[in-house]
Parts: sequence; C-alpha cells; structure tokens
Amino acid sequence: MTFFNLKWFRWLLLLLIIESAALIVWQRYGMNLVMPILGEGAPNYDIYSIDDSSNGGSTFSFLDFTADETILVCEILPDNTTYSFCEIAINVVIDGKGIDLSSYDSITVELGFRNSTHAKVRLQTKNNNPAYSLEGDSTSDKFNIIEFNPAAEGHRQTIPLSYFQVPEWWVSQYDVPIRYSQPEFSNTTIIEVSVGTDTPPGEYELWVKEMTVNGKLISYTHLLTLILCVWIFLAIVVLIGSMIQLSSAYRQKQKQIQELNDLNEKLNIHSKKMEQQAKTDALTGLLNRSGVAASLLEFQTAVRHNKGQLSVIFCDVDLFKQVNDTYGHGVGDQVIVRVASLLEESTRADDLVVRWGGEEFVLFCPQTSLKAATKLAEKLRIAIELASWPNQIPLTASFGVAQMTATEDIDKFLHRADLSLYRAKGQGRNRVEISSGGNL
Repeated sequence: MTFFNLKWFRWLLLLLIIESAALIVWQRYGMNLVMPILGEGAPNYDIYSIDDSSNGGSTFSFLDFTADETILVCEILPDNTTYSFCEIAINVVIDGKGIDLSSYDSITVELGFRNSTHAKVRLQTKNNNPAYSLEGDSTSDKFNIIEFNPAAEGHRQTIPLSYFQVPEWWVSQYDVPIRYSQPEFSNTTIIEVSVGTDTPPGEYELWVKEMTVNGKLISYTHLLTLILCVWIFLAIVVLIGSMIQLSSAYRQKQKQIQELNDLNEKLNIHSKKMEQQAKTDALTGLLNRSGVAASLLEFQTAVRHNKGQLSVIFCDVDLFKQVNDTYGHGVGDQVIVRVASLLEESTRADDLVVRWGGEEFVLFCPQTSLKAATKLAEKLRIAIELASWPNQIPLTASFGVAQMTATEDIDKFLHRADLSLYRAKGQGRNRVEISSGGNL
C-alpha cells in the first residue's frame, strides 16, 4: 500500500470510528420514534368503555372526557356472579388494518385511580393474525397483558413491550402452537386499559392522561448489525485490495526477476563472447595464444606420461612487410585471411591452427610424429606457393617443425620450433626446416 493510499485509509478508518461512536450515542440518546395513542397529538381513535354487563354481569361503567384526560368510571357490585371487569378500549384500526408496533420497544402511560391506592391496572393489546385469529371472534386475537399498581409504581410508567405476556388461558383455549405463544404486536387492533384482576367490589375512577408507544428509528441490535456489516465490508475491501496489491507487487517482482535473469543471461552471453573474443583472432577467426594455452597443457601432460605425441609447425609468410608497404594493409589483411583459410583447409580436424602474431601461424598436431608433421609442412608450403593471391602477388612461406619430448616443457618445445623457422628464413625462405631435437 503506497503512502498516499495508507494515509487515505487511515483517514477513512478514523472517520468510520467517529461515525460508529456517533451513531451509537445518537441511538442511545436520540433517534426517538414516538406514536401517540392518547393525549396530545394522538389520532382521533374510537374510544369506548367495556364492562361485564355484555356477559350478564352487574358491573357498570362509562367514560368521561376532559381537556387532557380520559376517565373511566366503574362500579363493581359485590353480588356479581360473573368475572368482573371494566375497561377503556381504544380501537386503533385504520382502513381495516391495525397498527404495527413491532418496531417499537416500549409504551409510556400516565394514569391512576383517584379513589384507591391498592387497585391494579391491566394494560393489554390485541393482535390479529390469520394464523390463529378467528373471524367474528375478537377473543381469538392474541392478548398481550401486563398488570401493575399505579399508586405503587408511579403514575407515569414506561413499560418495555418485552414485559408483556400472553395469558395461558388464551393459548390453551385456542390450542395455539408454541411458536405463536410469545407476545406479538405486528397488527395491533385494540389497546385496553382496565381495572386489574380480582379487583374488589367498589366504585373506581381510572384516569388516563397520556399513552404513547416509543421506539428508535433503528433498534440497537439493528444498528450494531449495520455497523458490523460496514466494518466487515471494509475489511473485505481492504483484504481484496491488499490481495490485488500483493498480486500486482508479486507480478512486478516476477517481472523484475525475469528482467534480471534476462540481463544476467545477456551478460553471460556477452561474457562468453568476450571470453571467446579474447581467445580468438579478430581478423581470421583462428585461436590466438590465449585460446590455445589450455590445450597445450593437456598435450604436455599426455606426452610426459607417454600417452601421445605432439608436433608443431611454425609458419611465417615471407617478405610480408613488402606486401603491406606495396599494396597497403587492406590487401595485407586479405592475404592473412587467405593464408588462415588455406591452413585450416589443409589440416586435420584435431589439428589446431593458431595465429601466433602478425604474419606468423602455428599448427599444433596431436598424435603426429616429426616425420608426418614435416610432410604436412611441405604440403602447406607448396599450397601457399601455388595459390592465387590478391593482385597476383607471388607469395611463399617458411616453416619450422619440431616434436615435443617427454622431458621438456612447452616453452622449450616452442623455442626449438621457432629456431628451426629462423633457420628456414636464414637459408633462403620458402623451405621447411626441422628442429634438431626431434626424431624422424
């Protein structure tokens, strides 16, 4: 990751940390979602009282409304033979559909009894679901119930919806599967406030000033899930980006390695070429003195151990300086190249033809006796004399021949051959002379 990208990523990471913390704080202290049911801002829901008189009971109730309160006046008689109840019912169905409270988490109520400190309030909602609700039977809608004493608990209460319970009688009466036995608020049709269970006979005045359902725009669980998903996405992006960058770096490194290998190969080729050039005469392509050195050591070792013979022929073009002076060095170079070709064409594959320097050549003839080498030198002398040369130059060469003995080294051996060449030149040129140290 480059410095620029790393700096950009650090700023992004810091921004995400700040945003995550800000969202958590906002969710905790803000992000409020409020739905009024009773009181200021509430819709004009149908509100009415219900009591057990519809079931043949003797409980009597009615509603009274003030500017800021809904009041339930309820009288429970001691001789009542049925289950006694009276309640405020709020029908929250709009356009044939109840309200969805599943995204809310609590309900706030401000209520109490004016003439009792011991009576309890039962707060309940009914939820309609085709999975268990029966048409024409409102009791089959799921009951979500909680009871409390407003005098003891406080007239203003915020109750988590998770505190509500589904009564066992309802589950048993309608044989509801266990998966539907938990509280449910997705299609709430009625919200009821009533006197609590087992309320003793008497006259009660239950007032309700406010009722709201509360929640968050995003629940804490959903917010944490969202933040976690963002962090996971970022981690995946960083991981993929790192993999792409590593892959790119790897390819770049492989390319660099390949380039280095190619360069190294070119250098090796160049080195071998330079080494070959160092051992080869540039004009004729023949070996030079450096190029034949290793072979001479091998020949010397073989001769010393009586494993072979070695003869040498020194060849020097006669009066070559006159060729250069008369015809120029360009023609002289042509003559040298032609002599080299003639020597190579007239010798065996195992023989080494070396340009010793200037117009002087040396032929190393392994496994060759002095007699055979002398015959070869004579053959070469005649070939040079009879050959056609540039500008019809009459050209001859002188030769010195020697055979290596087991007791002498290379320098002494070559010196003997060189002396025989000088004798050939001194005795008139265009002739072959044999070293006195060899045997015919």
